[in-house]
Amino acid sequence: MSNQCQFIRQMVAILMACGLIASLLPACAAADTADNQWGPGYRITDSGLRIDGIRADKPTNRVIYDNDFYFDALDFGYLAAQYKLGRVNFKGFIVTRNSHQEDGYAGMVRQYNHYRNLAIQSGLWVPEHIGGAKERLVMPESGKIDDTKYELSDGARFIIEQADASTPDNPLIVFCGGQLTTVATALLERPDIAKRMIVFGAGQLMATYNSHDGWSAYVTAMRAPVVNMREGFAKVDGGYDKSKKQYDPLPKNFLIKDFYHTKVIKEQDAGIVDGGTVVWLFNQHLVTGAQRRNMNVPASFRDNGVLNRFYTNVNVNPYGHLHLPDGSNNYEGMIAAMVDVLKDPRVWDPDYSAKSVPR
Repeated sequence: MSNQCQFIRQMVAILMACGLIASLLPACAAADTADNQWGPGYRITDSGLRIDGIRADKPTNRVIYDNDFYFDALDFGYLAAQYKLGRVNFKGFIVTRNSHQEDGYAGMVRQYNHYRNLAIQSGLWVPEHIGGAKERLVMPESGKIDDTKYELSDGARFIIEQADASTPDNPLIVFCGGQLTTVATALLERPDIAKRMIVFGAGQLMATYNSHDGWSAYVTAMRAPVVNMREGFAKVDGGYDKSKKQYDPLPKNFLIKDFYHTKVIKEQDAGIVDGGTVVWLFNQHLVTGAQRRNMNVPASFRDNGVLNRFYTNVNVNPYGHLHLPDGSNNYEGMIAAMVDVLKDPRVWDPDYSAKSVPR
């Protein structure tokens, strides 16, 4: 065999080997990162934070709000008001167990029904709740997400249904003001829905009150695009006194009067609470920055399942989720935007329908 023929054969063998390796590389990468979706696409503009798939004017995305407490913020009333005014494709409220309380699910349902009735008496339509997760998830001994035991709730099925009706270009938005248990179980049942949804959290991906169901937070962040903002308690310049006064223009109907006797307006927690990202949807100029963050290994959980230090704050690619830092969030502007909608007399007019009025 000539040296030239031998050289050609060697080159062919090398090229074939490289081709085989290249064909295997995507599978290996997928195996290593199957539970680590890239964070949501975004950009920071002169007019605020923009998230891929969400329009800044008249968003068309299907929207779900999943929460535990419905008494510590006016965000549920704000979202219902925006729906009544014809500004959002709202689909429903989910009630998820609060992991801090023994009657965490039953108590949350009673509370939701209480405020729903007050809202209806005040002229604002609010739908019946959809039942979410009743128990928190537990990290399996293996530390593998796929080994997690769970029970599918009506709320999780609803999330799957609405995600199936959405598209990657117009994804389902799930706002979460409490534990991420219901969202996590939906993603455990149907991991494929992640590409048709974006989850907006309120402190679940930090060591906060809302990260008590730490494994659910981990599962959600590893499987779906997540945007996370810390709960905005009294985060306005001037503190509680100033944020409390921001609510003064609201009409004193049954619902608002009750809120004046609870945490939102009466106590030291006056602020935007869990509703920051809900307000951002309609006022995207109020968030001006974002950090790309990655999750650490599951070993960062405490014995009781609460998240400890579990993210690496690095602005590199790939990233697992977006964090909206306090310095980038105009909490005072968020409260003002919420109040501006809730003081609109059409919101409380039982005979008003946005469909009957040209817009």
